[in-house]
Amino acid sequence: MYQLLVALTRAQKRTVLFVLDILVVQVAFVLAYSLRYGMTNPFSIIFQTLDLILIMTLASTLVISAFELHKIKLQEIELHAVQQIGLAAIALLLVAITVSYLIDAETPRSVPLIFSVTFFVLAVSYRLMALAALNWMREQQSGRSPVAVYGAGVAGIQIAAALRKSGPFRPTCFLDDSHTLQGLHISGLT
Repeated sequence: MYQLLVALTRAQKRTVLFVLDILVVQVAFVLAYSLRYGMTNPFSIIFQTLDLILIMTLASTLVISAFELHKIKLQEIELHAVQQIGLAAIALLLVAITVSYLIDAETPRSVPLIFSVTFFVLAVSYRLMALAALNWMREQQSGRSPVAVYGAGVAGIQIAAALRKSGPFRPTCFLDDSHTLQGLHISGLT
């Protein structure tokens, strides 16, 4: 499975992320209605505002493209990537509010806010879960020899990160003579 995922071209990976983000928009709407009305099956209410959801799904393709969420590399997800997702969520909030006013949707005004927060949480969460799954699959590859990295400073962390991404070695721990670093977990290694 890991080899299949790694073999995908950059364009294929971006397409998968783009489709997942569009699905997250729809799931976020369902959850927003569910949370707002306190029901596990809000579809009777959702069908009354189906035009809003359809317009938002189309608008979300533009927002996701504009903020280039599908171009965020999973292995490099960091603060800037989370900020991009946050800005996209705010843009989706503003679009949802505007569209609901323009089409005079029978939607409580809290739904777009709940939708925006839910989109942000889901978009960040699925990326982190995908990254964790990819890292786990990479660690399970056979033939990688376990190694200890000497030095838990900046250089040691960089070496461990490089070894994790590729190569025949799998970092398992850090060795360091600094008493202040002993017992800590750095980059997921002891």
